[in-house]
Amino acid sequence: MAKVTVLGAGNAGQTFAYHLSSKGHDVCLYEHPDFAKSLDAITANGNVIEAVAEFKKGDLVIKGLIPGSAKVAKISKDIKKAMAWADTIIMPVPAFAQANIFNQVMPYLRDGHLLITLPGNESSLIFAKMMREARLKKKVLFGEAASIPYACRIVGPAKVFIGGLKEAIEFGVFPANRTAEAVKRASEVLLLDLDVKSNVIEVHFYNFNMIVHPSTACLNMGAFESRNGEFYFYKEGMSPSTSKVQQKMDDERAAIGKKLGFKKMMSFVKAINLWYGIKAKSIYEFSQITPIHNAFGHDAPKSPKERYVSEDTPFVLVPMFEYAKLTGVPVPAFESIINIAGIYNDENYFETGLTLEKMDLAGMSVKEIMAYAETGVWTAPSGKPKLVRKTSGKQHETRA
Repeated sequence: MAKVTVLGAGNAGQTFAYHLSSKGHDVCLYEHPDFAKSLDAITANGNVIEAVAEFKKGDLVIKGLIPGSAKVAKISKDIKKAMAWADTIIMPVPAFAQANIFNQVMPYLRDGHLLITLPGNESSLIFAKMMREARLKKKVLFGEAASIPYACRIVGPAKVFIGGLKEAIEFGVFPANRTAEAVKRASEVLLLDLDVKSNVIEVHFYNFNMIVHPSTACLNMGAFESRNGEFYFYKEGMSPSTSKVQQKMDDERAAIGKKLGFKKMMSFVKAINLWYGIKAKSIYEFSQITPIHNAFGHDAPKSPKERYVSEDTPFVLVPMFEYAKLTGVPVPAFESIINIAGIYNDENYFETGLTLEKMDLAGMSVKEIMAYAETGVWTAPSGKPKLVRKTSGKQHETRA
């Protein structure tokens, strides 16, 4: 059994803490004091989290997976103590929160730490950049998964509902030349099969939120707003016409991946069938027959400010658009959805999203990017100014 720290006590964080604890792992569940009301409920319950056997929503009654209760070894609002608890750290938080949490984590990193983000969204590259800027040299391993393993939600104080559990997830390591070491450790705590990819960039291509979330939300926003979210996101939102757009996006995704050198690009339909054990023949058929995604009834976003648009567009779609520009692949479907999302939210996501510049990849060729992903050794591209930070009135160059 392993010691593991889970950063973040949201839906996925509490579910991880429950599931790992139920399997005998010693878990420390951490949340920042400003957002830690949920931790108080768990502490009041004797550190026990319950996974309920069923979830009721109106007339719907949904049976839960792996129900039971488990005691979490440690509940903490102290990031220093949470980081000292374990060598393996799981961060299952929204993409917009990852850099902020990593900023809290950095002072307490030590050689040998493995930090796993779910979904990854190339957070490793952001974290590595942050470490370079802070001139922090620690031998840290980063793991990224394409998604969280669970379809889950908090349903009450110290209570979660687990409606679905993937059989496998795509997983990559930064730097990729230490993949075997990281996979051995990650397999022990992620409790499912890992489909190991060549690097964390390839893993990003399997975050299939990019195919279904922003497109369904953008193309149905009129109905979502008018009905205040009382709408089946998948079964109703992914109509035959919407699914045609999504298939085009999946084709564009595969074309970009092949240009980057990822030779075995699995389609959305094939991957989703493997994840959930279904037999859909098309994206539209998936939306109609998936028992997990339709189980929660009316669950559409009420506005474009919600995460299906405001998170997945900048952190999942925009990097794909950036790689498309780098490789010369036309992506009219991706570009259209990013444009619509930006109009909805009065934001230029092409500038504010996760660009190559923000990942410190701007100016690099495909070959240089893949070499960096493999070795973790960053070198400023020719013509790119050296990174300079000011400290006590003096300037210092920062290099990888």
